[in-house]
Amino acid sequence: MELTRKRTELKKLRGYDFYQSLGSPKKVLAPMVQMSELPFRLYMRKQGVELCYSPMMISKHFHSSRRFRKRNLHFHQKDRPLFVQFAGNDPNVVLKSAQYVENKCDAIDFNMGCPQQRVAGKGHYGSFLLDTEEDRQLCVEIVKKLDQNLIVPVTCKIRLIPSSEDKLVGDIEKTITFAKQLEKAGCAILAVHGRTRFNKGRTMTKTNWGAIARVKESLTIPVIANGSVKTFQDYKDCLKESKADAVMVAMGCLDNPLLFLNKGNDGELNWEKERRVCTKEFLEFVFEQQKEKQLLVVKEKTIRNHIYHIVGKQFFRAPQLRERLSSIEEMVKAVTELDQVLTQKEKEKKNHEIENEKENEKEIKVEQIENNQKELEIEKEKL
Repeated sequence: MELTRKRTELKKLRGYDFYQSLGSPKKVLAPMVQMSELPFRLYMRKQGVELCYSPMMISKHFHSSRRFRKRNLHFHQKDRPLFVQFAGNDPNVVLKSAQYVENKCDAIDFNMGCPQQRVAGKGHYGSFLLDTEEDRQLCVEIVKKLDQNLIVPVTCKIRLIPSSEDKLVGDIEKTITFAKQLEKAGCAILAVHGRTRFNKGRTMTKTNWGAIARVKESLTIPVIANGSVKTFQDYKDCLKESKADAVMVAMGCLDNPLLFLNKGNDGELNWEKERRVCTKEFLEFVFEQQKEKQLLVVKEKTIRNHIYHIVGKQFFRAPQLRERLSSIEEMVKAVTELDQVLTQKEKEKKNHEIENEKENEKEIKVEQIENNQKELEIEKEKL
């Protein structure tokens, strides 16, 4: 195995050679914990996505438990190109975890971007490895070890390194220095989220695409921009301002799976109905794939979460249907009925508005007649 790996490693592509071998993808689905699972990845590929990341895998769990691997990471021949992402802080454990799947994906991605305190903070990985020089050098060591021992390229995802003066603001120079170190260690493609991990929640500001451009200009490898993309126009603006080779989207695609098709933009006519159509299409896709045993059964909770992201607010107008989101088959029926109920309500609302408009027109006409009569009476009195 080691001999095979060394022979293959000689042919390993890096940088733009590797990026071009993937078809130079520009539209990328981000890694999302328990949300970028196989069914959603396959569905998003039908909606214009050209490269997908797996959900973030915690390397110590992935390495130690066969059951964890079987339940949390699934593959499909149509799910390519695919980067499998790992998080961790032990070079040997991250490597051993990656070796389980290196023959089933196009690259192994090392996560240095997860900002979640209860997950990454508790385990001390993800973006929590960016705070000190010591931890950043550990990251460089991990990337170097992966690159030297895996048969596929190694990619990385980072956030801006927090400034010592203001943690909401990124230290661009430190981030650039670190990015160069990752490139030298063997990083083939770098994804950059243009915020620090502290820039979230109520204090979250728009992503600093200009900072990503600064990082991009300092490297010779492809860069993927990430953050603040909610519409297709955002995608185009991000590409232009960040000067990145591609754009990675997470929440934007969860809320609008049709984002990369330039559908569902703010104020677009009939978008609420399109959301229901999109949800039903996704559910039917998953149901048919599982029925034909093309996909392993995915937890209903995961599929429900996708429904809530796309049409969750609409269920407030039909709460009785929300309670029926049990099996995927029932979800299809519930969303179909949701469409029927809300379409009828929208029709009734429109008819009501038309009736009100007619009543208003009548009142205006009556008022005009009364005004005309008053004017005639005034004129008679003058005569």
